[in-house]
Amino acid sequence: MLYSLIMQTPHQEWSRWATVLQHYHLDGLTAWVLEAGGPFALLGAQALYFFRSFLGPERADSWARVLEDESELRGFLTYLQSRQIHG
Repeated sequence: MLYSLIMQTPHQEWSRWATVLQHYHLDGLTAWVLEAGGPFALLGAQALYFFRSFLGPERADSWARVLEDESELRGFLTYLQSRQIHG
């Protein structure tokens, strides 16, 4: 039960993020940056932690965790790209 709740949470966030990115027509650019900027993802995560008080702690921490974890980053990138194809 707890495992399924933990596994659902990132995808709920991903859906929200993707919707906002699509609304501002930034989904393609974001996917490109995430794919091309892989080596810089860790630096981006550190920047998010540094500016978390300005961005909002929960949102900054959530994005930073995705950028720090290669499998999470790839998962969100795949999710975002699949929404572009089907969206």
